[in-house]
Amino acid sequence: MAILGDIQKRAGLLIGVIGFSLAAFILGEFITSGTFLSGNNVKGVAVIKGKNIDPREFDSKTRELEDNYKLNQETTSIDETTRDQIQEQAWNELLSEKILGEQYEKLGVHVGEKELLDMATGANPHPQVRQAFTNPQTGQFDKNTVINYITNLDQQDPQSKQQWLSFERAILKERIKQKYENLIGKSIYVTKHELQQDFKQKNSTANVILAKADYSSINDGDVQLSDSDYDAVYEENKLNYKQEASCKVEYVQFDVVPSAEDRAEARDAVYSIIDDFKSAENDSVFVIINADSRWDNTFYKKGTLSPTLDSVVFNGGNEGDFIGPYEENGYFKMAKIFDVINFPDSVKARHILISYQGAERANPAVTRAPQDAKNLADSLFAAIKENRGSYDNLARTMSDGPSKTKGGDLGWFKENMMAPPFNDFCFTNSTGDIGLVQTTFGFHIIEIMQQGGGEKRVRMAIVDAEIRTSQDTRNKIYSEATQFARNNTGDAFTNAATEQNLAIRTAQNIKERDKNLPGLTGVRKLVRWAYSSEVGSVSEVVDADEAFVVAKLVEKLDKGIPTKEQIMPALQAETMKRKKAEMLREQASSVSSVEQFAQTFNSKVDSVQNLNFSSAFIAAVGSEPNVVGVISTLQSGETSNAIAGETGVFMVKVLSRTDAPDEVNFVLNKRQIEQSFSQRAKFELFNALKESANVTDNRGKIY
Repeated sequence: MAILGDIQKRAGLLIGVIGFSLAAFILGEFITSGTFLSGNNVKGVAVIKGKNIDPREFDSKTRELEDNYKLNQETTSIDETTRDQIQEQAWNELLSEKILGEQYEKLGVHVGEKELLDMATGANPHPQVRQAFTNPQTGQFDKNTVINYITNLDQQDPQSKQQWLSFERAILKERIKQKYENLIGKSIYVTKHELQQDFKQKNSTANVILAKADYSSINDGDVQLSDSDYDAVYEENKLNYKQEASCKVEYVQFDVVPSAEDRAEARDAVYSIIDDFKSAENDSVFVIINADSRWDNTFYKKGTLSPTLDSVVFNGGNEGDFIGPYEENGYFKMAKIFDVINFPDSVKARHILISYQGAERANPAVTRAPQDAKNLADSLFAAIKENRGSYDNLARTMSDGPSKTKGGDLGWFKENMMAPPFNDFCFTNSTGDIGLVQTTFGFHIIEIMQQGGGEKRVRMAIVDAEIRTSQDTRNKIYSEATQFARNNTGDAFTNAATEQNLAIRTAQNIKERDKNLPGLTGVRKLVRWAYSSEVGSVSEVVDADEAFVVAKLVEKLDKGIPTKEQIMPALQAETMKRKKAEMLREQASSVSSVEQFAQTFNSKVDSVQNLNFSSAFIAAVGSEPNVVGVISTLQSGETSNAIAGETGVFMVKVLSRTDAPDEVNFVLNKRQIEQSFSQRAKFELFNALKESANVTDNRGKIY
């Protein structure tokens, strides 16, 4: 029934948007999980607050989502991308249930049976219920239809009943989530002082002059950095460098490409039948039997064929001309010009449309079945061929199309303005031709009344043989890769790759659940190897579609705070900046004015008008939050000390400032700020709860 179809769609939508996360957490597509690997010591798909989560629970959730996806999409298969997305959806729902479920219970947040029933049949039903049970004729929601549907749920087929129950669970979870988020939102309170500070920051400005001593003015080689300098910066900033577990590998690849023998085999396949193709009486049948590619019935215009063909066909080529053999895009090919026509740029035609129930845009009054429509169209077509003069009258009396009042006249139209079969008939036949074609709208009896303009179009008969990599060639390449992997473990890896002219590529920041790496697809086996191996290990050969890969594990980073050595490049840059800031501030210690500062460091004095304190951006300078912060504390006429910024050390003088008034009606501001804080709180609260739950994600070890 139509209502059930809507319910199924709504259920799919709701299931796609519930769970704790805001939009960022929900991916909206569904899939089953992978397979639990025997022999793995991991006991749970996750550890949450010290409790193992059974993989079967995760599998059950993914299967439920998979079933809903298949029902809603009316499909029996799921592609790999959707598979990954549904597993991520199941994971986020699992986290939500385990982490937030405990919070719901502690706070007493729940939905009772009466409330759930009210969401379906009450005065203010859930929006998705209202949409599914709105009468399309009246536009009114009918709660009695809902009640009747629920009352007779046991009489529905099992699939329909399960779909409704899934829908019910979805809106139940959504309502609990809304209650919890509303509770969090209502706990947000902004004080008057906070409102005043926010208003002043956004509405106060200053006119300033400033000068900058750029960090680049000091050569790195002139800066001495000690271990204590690094240690100080590391201890102060190490929490900012918290990281997820990752790996880094170097790898070489042995590309699986056709050998000279493979190329010769494809070439011979074409050359051996040249004479047969030239003399073939039915080119389309010959192509279907002998070509690797499918027969192409397209009429091509100049510039749309491959350059090899285009240059010949549209420079004097005629029907029956032979071209080739030639090599192109991994194939050996030969071609014949199969058909040449003058293709109009516009057509004027008329038609009689015989529609049927269920056809696209069919009038609701049309109740005939498709076969009945075909039979009627066939008889009308036969009558018109017998008596062309009957067309106008039959169009006006029998056509189901809106053009019937004009005798079926559609006027002039360009290529591709009509449904494909309709278009093809009109543009590949001649003025005066009559034909019967079927489209999604029904059956059309078409008469081509006029054709305008024209250009050369051709159909090509192309026989090709793909230059394939044979199994023997694959075996030889695999053997080479295997030899390399066995003979070049440890430090020998790099030297051997160099000696054999194999490019060493690097893949870094590899996560435990990755399936692909930059330039490599389907290498889940390689990722799992990396996470189960020691640094310095060399992998076995991994099949990566069109290449065999051998990798060396060069780095593994644990989740959490990295060591000083692991972040040394970033640490060195920050420590260098700070040391240069100290040196420049020391040089400026006796400077008392912006002009003197500019003279000391051979820089210039810049003037900035209407600098707003709510933005870190300074015109002609860039983003300098620390400098703006200091400016906001200065009064008119005051000059700052040397300020360490992002790109250099600054000295600033405030020429004048305009402060926001103290007495302002903050009602609107209060509402906006509280709403902003509320949204942040909902998102950040979950992250905080997740952090405190010490979640361990073991999916990469299991699936």
